[in-house]
Amino acid sequence: MQLLPELPQFHTQSRTWLRRATTSYLQKISTEDLFLLEHTLPNYGITTTFVDVFDLEEVENAIQDNTKAVYIETLGNPNSDVVDIEEALANIAHKHKIPLVVDNTFATPYLVRPIEYGADIVVHSATKFIGGHGTTIGGVIVEGGKF
Repeated sequence: MQLLPELPQFHTQSRTWLRRATTSYLQKISTEDLFLLEHTLPNYGITTTFVDVFDLEEVENAIQDNTKAVYIETLGNPNSDVVDIEEALANIAHKHKIPLVVDNTFATPYLVRPIEYGADIVVHSATKFIGGHGTTIGGVIVEGGKF
């Protein structure tokens, strides 16, 4: 069932930690992001390819003609892996003329400001670490001025 047939089909890219020989895998993205990318967005014609962001060849090879964004987290969940935003992922995304979207919820703008490292769009969950107490619900989307 396609809910909005007038929307163009497009593709995003995110990261996964594929380290087991079985069909199960450990996610390096938050559960909320995984659910959105894997289950919700396909209902709107948006598909996602999950890649290991530490394998830059895999990242580049996963980009398709209809890829509209590369999506990463500054500190991956659950191991707090730090990705190379500037030298690797931003350069690959920009080479293909697509934005690098960074979820900076865990790092917060106090520790990492991804736009300074080449990210185009940064998202934060204000509920978690910016508010810090879970009494409010909010989110922040920051665009770097390139759109």
